[in-house]
Amino acid sequence: MAYVTSNYREVYAALRRLDPEAAKQLQKEMRTVANRVVIQAKGNASWSVKIPPSIRASSTAKGAAVRVQSSNRLAVLNELGKTWRHPLFGNHDWFYPQNARPFVKPAVDAQRAGIAQQAGEAIRRAIRSAGF
Repeated sequence: MAYVTSNYREVYAALRRLDPEAAKQLQKEMRTVANRVVIQAKGNASWSVKIPPSIRASSTAKGAAVRVQSSNRLAVLNELGKTWRHPLFGNHDWFYPQNARPFVKPAVDAQRAGIAQQAGEAIRRAIRSAGF
């Protein structure tokens, strides 16, 4: 998930040039916005032991992001909504289908209105603190 305003990159670059402290504060606030989604995504993935600790919020010059940093390919398959097959208890004669359980996209969808409002407020506060 990445929330990107139509010109966030340009706004952030201008803030960095004019008031680096305001840009730094904007980064922190955007990471806080993404943390709302991270908390819900971790709850959505609570059936797993490995996935919730690998869900993190970040903020870049492009906007806020929620990242799943996992070497576990099943985490990726779950998020993509793919179905896969696996042997049950190591019995390779019989493979069973496993349905995906997405966790980030439902969290983003549930928080979409709040994310947009909080991100907009953070951008406005940063622009005001830079003197505009």
